[in-house]
Amino acid sequence: MSKQVAICIDTPALGDTLAAIPTLRKLSKAYESQLIVFSSKPFLFENHPLVSKALKLDDPLRDDPSLKVYRTFMPIVGKAYDLRGEQVEFRSSNMDIRQFHAVSLGFSLTQDEMEIDLYIERERDLGIKDYVIIHPTHTWPTRTWDQAKWQALVDRLNAEGIPVVAVGRDSHEVGTFSVDKPVMSLDIKLGVNLLNDPTNDPAELRWMMNHRARAIVTMDSGLLHIAGTTDVNIIQLGSSIDPKLRAPYRKGSQDYKYKYVGGGCDIFCSSNMKYNIKEHGTIQAIPPQIYCLENKPTFECHPSVDQTFNAVLDLYDDLPLDQNYTTYTMSDKKKLLFLAPHLSTGGMPQFVLKRVEAMLKVPYYEVHLIEYTQYSNIYNVQRDQLIELLGDKFHTIGFLNSLDITERGQRLIEKIEAINPDIIHIDECPESFDGFNKLDQSAMNWLYDKPWKVVETCHNIWFNPGDKINDPDMYAFCTPYHLETFETRGGLKPVIEYPIIDKRPSTLEKAKSRGKLGLSIDKIHILNVGLWTSGKNQAEGVDIARIVEANYPGKYHFHFVGNQAENFEQYWGPIMDKLPDNVTVWGERTDVDTFMSACDAFMFNSTWECSPLALREAIGHGLITFSRDLPQYKDMFTPYIVPFTDDLHENVDQLIKTLQSSEARGKNIPEQELERFTQEHIDWYQQVLATPRGPKVAPAPQEPRWRLEYQDGPKLTIEKVGSEELRAEFWDGTDLLYAPTGLQAGNWYKPARNWWTEWTVKLYSNDRLIHSETLSLEGQELTVVMASSSLGDTLSFMGQLHAVMYTHKPSQVYVKTHKPWLFDKAWYLERGIKIIDWAEPNRGALMTIGVFYTMAQPWNRAEHKYDWRQIPLGKIAADRMGVEYKEQRPQLAPEFLTKSQKAPRKPSVVIATQSTAQAKYWNNPTGWQETIDWCNVNNIDVYHASKEGTDLTGIKQLPEELSLVASAINDATMFIGISSGLSWFAWALGAKVVIISGFTDPYVEFEDAIYINNHQVCHGCWGWDTFDKGDWNWCPSWKGTQRQFECTKTIGSDRVIEVITKQVYG
Repeated sequence: MSKQVAICIDTPALGDTLAAIPTLRKLSKAYESQLIVFSSKPFLFENHPLVSKALKLDDPLRDDPSLKVYRTFMPIVGKAYDLRGEQVEFRSSNMDIRQFHAVSLGFSLTQDEMEIDLYIERERDLGIKDYVIIHPTHTWPTRTWDQAKWQALVDRLNAEGIPVVAVGRDSHEVGTFSVDKPVMSLDIKLGVNLLNDPTNDPAELRWMMNHRARAIVTMDSGLLHIAGTTDVNIIQLGSSIDPKLRAPYRKGSQDYKYKYVGGGCDIFCSSNMKYNIKEHGTIQAIPPQIYCLENKPTFECHPSVDQTFNAVLDLYDDLPLDQNYTTYTMSDKKKLLFLAPHLSTGGMPQFVLKRVEAMLKVPYYEVHLIEYTQYSNIYNVQRDQLIELLGDKFHTIGFLNSLDITERGQRLIEKIEAINPDIIHIDECPESFDGFNKLDQSAMNWLYDKPWKVVETCHNIWFNPGDKINDPDMYAFCTPYHLETFETRGGLKPVIEYPIIDKRPSTLEKAKSRGKLGLSIDKIHILNVGLWTSGKNQAEGVDIARIVEANYPGKYHFHFVGNQAENFEQYWGPIMDKLPDNVTVWGERTDVDTFMSACDAFMFNSTWECSPLALREAIGHGLITFSRDLPQYKDMFTPYIVPFTDDLHENVDQLIKTLQSSEARGKNIPEQELERFTQEHIDWYQQVLATPRGPKVAPAPQEPRWRLEYQDGPKLTIEKVGSEELRAEFWDGTDLLYAPTGLQAGNWYKPARNWWTEWTVKLYSNDRLIHSETLSLEGQELTVVMASSSLGDTLSFMGQLHAVMYTHKPSQVYVKTHKPWLFDKAWYLERGIKIIDWAEPNRGALMTIGVFYTMAQPWNRAEHKYDWRQIPLGKIAADRMGVEYKEQRPQLAPEFLTKSQKAPRKPSVVIATQSTAQAKYWNNPTGWQETIDWCNVNNIDVYHASKEGTDLTGIKQLPEELSLVASAINDATMFIGISSGLSWFAWALGAKVVIISGFTDPYVEFEDAIYINNHQVCHGCWGWDTFDKGDWNWCPSWKGTQRQFECTKTIGSDRVIEVITKQVYG
């Protein structure tokens, strides 16, 4: 195609111009290119992805002979054409307005092609929300709703507390009927009059519809089509045109958030062809649409004010919107006081902020807030916003350490007495205020002994409800988890979850956010938000980024936003010392929404949470969200998250697989969440005000209930606390390892150590020993999960499972591995070991085997009994499972144990030259080729097994199928490899294995092998440094020097040839 393609949308009308966009899209798809657009309104096409240029109709470029210009609309509107001797007129009144453009170019549109999209939007915040936009203008009488009706609608909506925003401009239509189209003069008491506002263009209108308006009420007009490019509710008023020919298509339907409100007449005379015949004697003419074609004195197709008012009110009846005050009535405002222990940036202050914002939007309450202690002058994102919202109704007691506990409590009493609230909502159980910020006991008792109603929200999972001194009148839980833990406490107990608000950005908004932050448009961006602590687990996120960069360099970038507080520097300091290139740490930010809009995914590595708001924000922004589905979430996030586990490499695989899959996107976001959140507060505050305060009754004494199991260490779950305080002791023989106190119902406790030892667990109730148990797996089911997916790890670990059966004597062992097809399932099943699918649930006790480390902490003593770098690979698994290590080959599947049908006619060797890091390679540049050449001269066949292939000559490349590789190894005289999975595979087959290695010493792999090393130079760094998987050229001592990889560079081919000679010729 030599000519550039353009479309000329030849119409002066706004709506008719917009209606050409589906035709534009179909042309662009056919030509597989952007189009130049000539139109009367080029501003409509700014930023449109299908448009290369948007120009005026009279632009000289339109006559450029190098353009292929398609002209729509005017070539057929109002024209009659001879088709086989008949006059045919194309009539927009009898045709869908979008099809009119397509038909003018000789094709039609399917229903799926009818949607109109725009990419213009400019903020116009009027200081109000949830208003109704109306379009009160004059046009043809058939499409003009009377001014008196518009005024009556405005008055009735205003009386209900619903604001109205009037939009539109004076205009003039020239055509069959030249008509002035002035706006109407209306009196709007609640809302804004933007009629004839020169700046209120379609870009502003789209922003208002997308972000602030609840609905638009309009006749068939250009604004109807503008609204059709947004998510606003549309109410189209009846006229003489069939609405099906004009109603917008959104989400594949004309019914989405759309309501047609017509009068008593529904014959749609302007679109009914019998009136073409009645007026002109033929269908090939257009009747005068300006009049009622039934000659009725009034336009009965127009709706009444009642009909229109009720249609609008239907959008508000079940929602506590900003100005919808009719559902509840109170004689006067009640005083609502929020009490927060502090307002330093975090989840609890954000929850408080959202409550305050919601309650300020309804007229029932005079809202106050008391900050018990100000922790700092920095990291106060929510605090600053609350001060701006509340002004002089924001109260603080003072800085941390500025008052002693008694004086601080007295000042709190004075503040509350001055406010004299009806409700005090404490956003944390007072008994669980931070240890350095405790609430004075006398002040606490005073607070619960007054006529106001007290509401509490617990924002953590560690607090023991048995420690409650006073029950409030109502608990407002933020998670259903607390319904279980606070089961025995008194008072009302609703759950009011923080709202998931739909903030999904448009393509243009995402691009703008990336530009604002300077993010590359060519990369996939993953966000993490949270205070840097061990519980938030950013170390795992950084390790994931490091591995991703090693495997997909330059493709993915990870962004960490959050406060790095000084008191947690011992955690985040070492992480910052070794950041990979694809990580940016942004620190504390006030523009987290911009990051959410800019990024593609959200990675939440936290292991200790209650009801994290960051997850809700990420879900609301439409981000692919990775997170552990923690038990205390009670499935709140299950529909929205991609689950992470405690295995680093499994999480990397999950992240990459999901981001590369188109199915990961498009999670449904719950609708009207902010409205739900507001309404629930209104309902429950009213209920607690109406509920008489009963006597404070202490919970009845309860017997404790618990469950003890082995889950990578002894795990004690407290199902019920009882009436006495519980504590536990976890012993390794005679060593006390962990002694938690104040055990809470619904929580579990386990020591950090995750490997088997001689475990004894003791449980005490008020220092009275009530249970002592030495753990045993005998007679129990046991699931062994192999966390690593690498070939060598899998083969080595599987060999240790035989010892589990005779050491622990479980009734049945279930094994999960990433490579179950490697093994003889029937052989293992006969021995009590069943290999199960990864998706099957774990059964009974759990042992997870793998290598668990971070760059900052190579040997984690909680994970490994010995330094895993200095022991055989198989012993790592044996130590985790508590069995004696003995080198043992696994039982491979039968298809791997056969030889080829023909006996080899001459000697052969199988070589594997490739691995996952340069340090593992034989780095002598001529070593392999010299060895191969010697074999060729001596009539020894050389087969190459690495699936990556090679540039070496004189070899026969084996197919990738592992059974064929196994057959070749079984036939061969020997296998020669490096520190890689194929060497382990050859070992598992029972082959004679030769390993050329330098970065590992022989103890790391298996004993039954011939090792070719050079211990006269630097070697064995695997054992004394930390292998960095993210650095392909890792060499801890000599990277970037001539001595890099000298451990294998200095191994000559003569040493390998010597071994081959001995094996082949004896």
